[in-house]
Amino acid sequence: MATKGGLLSDLQLKHWIEAAVPLTASDGGGLMFSLSGAGNATPPVRKRLMLTRTELQLLLNAPMRRPNALAIRILLATGVRGEELFTAEWKNVHLDEARWHTVQGGGAA
Repeated sequence: MATKGGLLSDLQLKHWIEAAVPLTASDGGGLMFSLSGAGNATPPVRKRLMLTRTELQLLLNAPMRRPNALAIRILLATGVRGEELFTAEWKNVHLDEARWHTVQGGGAA
């Protein structure tokens, strides 16, 4: 199906939904979606994003201030979200138990 600039039109999407044919497609502009046979659009399953060995080496060896370097290492080592790290309180860190309680939603523990 020819498209202007490689992007899908609303009319093309409408025809695909009406045809009730399951498909996964991209609009050519970075949007990816799936349509079920019932015409329900679902977001794609996200693929795990991982740094390559080269990217990791560049990141860990990049010139930066010590607090930023430590934050990067904690984020990579623990897998916590940036917000969880930056809103963490020492009362939730238990070094003697090697445990860190992260608080959901930024509320009080």
